[in-house]
Amino acid sequence: MHKQMFIQRLNQYGFNTDDRTIQHTMDYLQLLFQWNQKMNLTAIDTIESALDKHILDCLVPTTILTMNGHMADIGSGAGFPGMVWAIYYPNITIDLIEPTGKRCLFLNTVKSSLGLTNVNVINKRSEDCIDLREHYDLVCARAVARLPLLLELCTPLLKVKGTMVALKGSSAMEELNDSINAMNKLHMVHTTSITYTCEDGGNHITLLFDKTAHTPSTYPRNYSVMKKHPL
Repeated sequence: MHKQMFIQRLNQYGFNTDDRTIQHTMDYLQLLFQWNQKMNLTAIDTIESALDKHILDCLVPTTILTMNGHMADIGSGAGFPGMVWAIYYPNITIDLIEPTGKRCLFLNTVKSSLGLTNVNVINKRSEDCIDLREHYDLVCARAVARLPLLLELCTPLLKVKGTMVALKGSSAMEELNDSINAMNKLHMVHTTSITYTCEDGGNHITLLFDKTAHTPSTYPRNYSVMKKHPL
């Protein structure tokens, strides 16, 4: 996907295509590939594929989201979707919660290089962010864990009536079927699914959830317990 085609795709979805936003996108990906030579940030190795499978994949769910307020990206990694959202929606504030120090260094480098003032990088595991419990209007995660575990990681940080966004691959609906117990215990309701078809024909499915009541104080459990015994 060349730059002009990417801009055309953005226009099709109604996304911002001003020069500053497009330049930020390209600068972000250049930094991604530079840092990827010394640490594992992405398996994608071309700008064209990254525009398709990272940038557009992260942006498409925002077509049905209310993009304002305070958000958190759990296990942010290289910044997908949180950093992308910060670039295209400067009115939001988003915390990138990432436990690996080297990845946080990369995220802070992107933030500084692009001059983004609406991004905060938090070097913690999400389950250790006790001071941020039920703090966010929206919590998102991409390529972090299977859905039953992901729900337990994300839900405690979300306000009642807030939205959780899980960016998944083609197994999303199977994971959703395995998450009935987790949704019931965590007071989460699946509301919407949205599919993005990549240029190679692969489907990426995003699942949206609403939080209907306060998270019980017993959650989240210790990570090793969550992983061994998912809800």
